[in-house]
Amino acid sequence: MSLLSNLESNDDIQSDKDSVGGGSFLVDSGLHRMNIELAYIDQSARGALSLNLHLTGVDSGSNVRQVIWISSGDAKGNKSTYIDAKGKKQYLPGYKLADSLTEAVLKTKMNAVETVEKVVNRWDFEAKAEIPQKTAVISELLGKEILAGIIKQTVDKVINNDSGKWVPNGEVKDINVIDKFFNAAGLTATEVKAGADEGSFTDKWEKKFGGTYPDKSTTGRDSAAAPSAGTPTAATPAATSSLFANT
Repeated sequence: MSLLSNLESNDDIQSDKDSVGGGSFLVDSGLHRMNIELAYIDQSARGALSLNLHLTGVDSGSNVRQVIWISSGDAKGNKSTYIDAKGKKQYLPGYKLADSLTEAVLKTKMNAVETVEKVVNRWDFEAKAEIPQKTAVISELLGKEILAGIIKQTVDKVINNDSGKWVPNGEVKDINVIDKFFNAAGLTATEVKAGADEGSFTDKWEKKFGGTYPDKSTTGRDSAAAPSAGTPTAATPAATSSLFANT
């Protein structure tokens, strides 16, 4: 049985839609044509599932690796959904993003995708190196060409303080975040399900995010007044109320 089969899929819940709302090599913000070299499911020590992608630029050869959390941990029921402030059930942002990939490329819901056990080289924290490990691989995605809307942004480096909460340590780093998936033809999952022959959302996404460099950190990439490690900041409550705090 696939690790994904227990994740909830419900037509009454809003899936990904086309909106421009608010171990890898960094690429600039924009649309990048990529090949999926590896796609596998992993599980954290606390039970949360993640979709792990290794992408290679078709023309640039750039390597982008992304971990997308698609379920909560044991403490929160290992669910792909949550209840929002209005009491409405919603998909986790990571599950919605992963589902949009499989819908756009495979025309299949994320929780219906089959996995195959293969031995692949993965990072091992104890060995501090990539070593061969048995892994639940999504074979159907391997070798597929996609268009990925990737954003380069600055975020806080965090540490686990004495209270067991992740807080900013006063330093920042640049990361890539995949914001949107398109299939090789430039169609989103929404456009694929609508039976569109041509995609129109690529232009909207590029206009909104192309060439941007958002600073999501609490201190700012150019700030000289960084808080000391473990010092509470205005953003600390948001950092500790993550849907995956118990992963």
